[in-house]
Amino acid sequence: MNAGEDVRLAGVARVLGAWWRALAALAALGALVGFLLSFVLSPGQQASSKVVLHGQLDKNQLLTQTQIATSLAVLDPVATALGGTGVELRDRVSAEVLDGNVLRITGTGPTAEEARALTDQVANGYVRFSAQVVAQTKDAAEAAVAQRREAAQRNLDDLKAQMAQAQRAEEPDRALLGRLGTAIAAAEAEISRLDQQAARESSELSIPGEAEVLERAIPEGAAQPSPLVLVLGGAVVFALLGAGALVWRATRPGPLTDPDDVAAALGAPVLAALAVEQRPEPELLREEGRFHRWLQHLKSPEAAPAALDPRSAGETTRYRRLLARLGSADGRPIRLLLVLVDDDRAAHRAAEELAVTAAEHGAVAVVTDDIWDADQYTSAIGEHDRITVVTAEEQERSGTAAAEPIQLRITHVAPARPTVPDCAAADGVLVLVEEGSRTAAELIDIGGACVDAGHPVTGAALVSVVRPPAPEEPPGGEAVQERDDELVVGSS
Repeated sequence: MNAGEDVRLAGVARVLGAWWRALAALAALGALVGFLLSFVLSPGQQASSKVVLHGQLDKNQLLTQTQIATSLAVLDPVATALGGTGVELRDRVSAEVLDGNVLRITGTGPTAEEARALTDQVANGYVRFSAQVVAQTKDAAEAAVAQRREAAQRNLDDLKAQMAQAQRAEEPDRALLGRLGTAIAAAEAEISRLDQQAARESSELSIPGEAEVLERAIPEGAAQPSPLVLVLGGAVVFALLGAGALVWRATRPGPLTDPDDVAAALGAPVLAALAVEQRPEPELLREEGRFHRWLQHLKSPEAAPAALDPRSAGETTRYRRLLARLGSADGRPIRLLLVLVDDDRAAHRAAEELAVTAAEHGAVAVVTDDIWDADQYTSAIGEHDRITVVTAEEQERSGTAAAEPIQLRITHVAPARPTVPDCAAADGVLVLVEEGSRTAAELIDIGGACVDAGHPVTGAALVSVVRPPAPEEPPGGEAVQERDDELVVGSS
């Protein structure tokens, strides 16, 4: 999948197939994290008990019963028996409504036995609380009926007293007697109705809201999220995050590898493809790149680059042809400006090899930005009778190496904000860059920095790092060694 390419399933599959080892490692890491979190997040074991609610209850009333089952009025007595508080039990107890007015109460605990005991106590506590509420409601209803009957009885007694007084009159008022008789009949009917209501309510076995334990607590295994769920969830989450990061990395603008793209970004042709030998990295750089190299080992193995010797005849020819294209092989003095990125170690080695190859045509002056760079190149090139390494300041002050036929002015630029220093006019400007190490934006900035300094880029060279050839045993080496040993023994 190339940078800027639309995300397609084939491209995603290709990226994931190349990095399946890294994804497997991330999944294993996620499983380990989930396993460790299970000691903190996993509630433990759970058990559930069923309670049946008598009477006709609508949906809202059933919902109210679930809230009552997990309220502090029910949990506080249970927590007191267990040695805690109801607030602490709220996170460990839940309730839900099943079909048929059945309420399921679920409790969690460190062990299955503790979860079962907690659930049983909460269910029994809820039934007791419900019975208390029902009893209080029933008592209140009976008291209300009794109060109404008492009032109706007093009214009836008053009416009968009025009737008796009206009948004892010398001339009874028949209209008043009729009204009193009607009122007495209504009062007697009200008293009879209240007596029937009291008898009916007292004879009923249950009223709405009365609860009864239908099923004692039964262990149901690990509570959610269980350790298995956390382990599998951690593995899946880490693998998905890793896959997303890999796909994002594959689709974002990345380093350029095609020579034509490099030439288009720099605005100059790619003149050569050079190779340098892989060297041991300094300790600091090894520490910084250790994680990156570990990720590279997790990538699916690909064909390893062939082992080459950068100073072999074929590779030396590439350096010679590059110098010839830049005009340094015809014997006339030439000044080349080599532009390298600070952290591009492959380009630094290519500059060293270029200086050594240029020394075949005559004396070479390597001019660097500062004394630190001069020391580095002196140490890398070693003692060479045709190569002189000086700083730009020393050359300007004393004119050292100014008369050398070939001058390689090496300048290092930062990858973020490259700046090419002002220097004398150069016959050619060569950008040395490791293959596949720079993005298009970085190369464009480097080319623009060269133009701003008055040195348009003449060309570029792509540098690749190759493995050094394995040392070979000289033919007959063991036989020669054995013969030498024999001679030594015989001479004694």
